[in-house]
Amino acid sequence: MFDRLEALASDDDRGALSALRRSLDDEAASFARAAPIVAPFVPHGTSGRDERAAYLVAGLFALHPSAGEDAKRSFGATLRDVALRKDSASLEQRFVALLSASAEDLPHHLRHAVSLARGEDVPIAWRTLLRHVLQWSHPDGWVQRQWARDYWAGRAEAEPEVPSTTNEI
Repeated sequence: MFDRLEALASDDDRGALSALRRSLDDEAASFARAAPIVAPFVPHGTSGRDERAAYLVAGLFALHPSAGEDAKRSFGATLRDVALRKDSASLEQRFVALLSASAEDLPHHLRHAVSLARGEDVPIAWRTLLRHVLQWSHPDGWVQRQWARDYWAGRAEAEPEVPSTTNEI
């Protein structure tokens, strides 16, 4: 599916990308326009939840058709890079809201987060994002924990170390 999406972006197929973006509106007519692009890549017998995830990520790709260099990079690392480039106090609050989002609310939060990445021209590892969206409701919350580690631990590693004058650990 992602090879097809990347081809649409490189060909600047505005109609197809627009249809995918409109599919994020979750209306039947919008979904139908995106179906010719996404449906061929959804195997028969796929659950409705997994099919919705494929449409969601395809629509998000159309918002910001970029490919991350590191295909295994989590969305937490993507938002860490946004935070390092963008001086915004609300970004961390948005990230916390994203981490605590239910599967039903996830599309709304991801749409805003992808828009932030687009605004700062931070690439997204789309295949990894799809895998993580598919596992969002996993009982042990491993996706949310990984994103949190990559966001906060990565920010601490990326910030320059300031010499301390106290005996802090």
